[in-house]
Amino acid sequence: MPAIGKWVTFLLAIMIAASLLVTYAQQVVPLVPAFNTTSNVVVIGNMSSQYVSKLLGYALFFTNLWDMGSGTSGSTILMYNAAEGVAYYIRNYTFIKPTYSYDVTLGYPAIFYGHSQWGGLYPKMSPLLMLPAQVISLPGIWAYVNYSTVKFTPGNLQFDLSLQVWLGATPNETSGAQPGDLEVIIYYYTHNMAPGGSNMGTITVPTFVNGSIVDESWQVWVYYGGSSMWTIAWFVPSINQPSGYVGLNITGMLYDLFNILVTNWPLQWNFTGLLNYYLFQLGNDFGTSSQLSNVFENITVYKYYLELTKPLIPIITVTNTTTTTVTTTATTYVTSTVTSTTTTTVTSTTTSVSTTTVTSPVTSTTTLTTTSLLTTTSTATLVSTLTSTLTVTKEVIGTSVIVGIVIIVIVIAVIAALLVRRR
Repeated sequence: MPAIGKWVTFLLAIMIAASLLVTYAQQVVPLVPAFNTTSNVVVIGNMSSQYVSKLLGYALFFTNLWDMGSGTSGSTILMYNAAEGVAYYIRNYTFIKPTYSYDVTLGYPAIFYGHSQWGGLYPKMSPLLMLPAQVISLPGIWAYVNYSTVKFTPGNLQFDLSLQVWLGATPNETSGAQPGDLEVIIYYYTHNMAPGGSNMGTITVPTFVNGSIVDESWQVWVYYGGSSMWTIAWFVPSINQPSGYVGLNITGMLYDLFNILVTNWPLQWNFTGLLNYYLFQLGNDFGTSSQLSNVFENITVYKYYLELTKPLIPIITVTNTTTTTVTTTATTYVTSTVTSTTTTTVTSTTTSVSTTTVTSPVTSTTTLTTTSLLTTTSTATLVSTLTSTLTVTKEVIGTSVIVGIVIIVIVIAVIAALLVRRR
């Protein structure tokens, strides 16, 4: 009997651990270390080959030497060391000659996930997050990166490490972003780089910073492209980290941006339209501008992954239907008076020498005061509902796990009982 008890306890622990592992591991889309990749990779971009890409698991390593023209001397290198599970970015140029005088961007190499609007690059994607996908259909997405700015010269070099998000109005864009599309740049770290457009104010977003969730303040800048080009938005952090482990609430930040766009450009943007935009890609970008000679950068990426707020393929399927109505409700109390008149016939009998019956009508008035609730509903900003939506999702996950564990415990208990009976 004691031996059976030990085996039952052991099996129970193993099955519970496996169920939790499967359920929660399915929430993560790994990019660095690369998914199912054991090979070392070196991707080199120079003036002979400016746009070189290599797929590693779900991540595309892309040199993207935009705006670097003939006469430029040097190279950009993206490397992946499979044994370490670490990616390296090295940029080394003795001279850079811009192609376009109006553009200050001198190359934007990236490690990205998704589908590129520029040239139709189609990396392999996880079944958990197939892009392009409409914003309204997305789960909550957090992007995590553990990085270190190892070295850069000169000391006043302008560069940044950022997460870049592209959104478009249609799902089949391959010739570049179109007027009305959105480019969103979220800085992890920026060195002497300034955003463009106008400062639209500061928002506070829960952000993962070196092991803790903090309420971080972000300045939001927007360059409105109008009818001539796409719109660009920048999120600039109050905590500027040259090295660290940072997690960004991408879905929450997009909703905050939508709120800003609708508020400041009500004729051009509306929530329904923005929610139906397509998310194309999420990429860690390494950007440099202005410096034209003797440029060196070295950045290491130890981890880069996307975490979803719910598993799409749980170990045990439990149907949970949750309806979230995104509305604001204005409540008005309306008081009305209803007056009713009731006529009652009263009959009285008086006995004397003779009997006389007198019938007289008595009229009474009753006043009834009623208060009715008048509710009007109108479409509201979705920003305020994001937290509750994520909370509901987490509750669904918890229910699935609990039900799964309960079922496993019952099965093991039955097996144990059968074993005991046979003995």
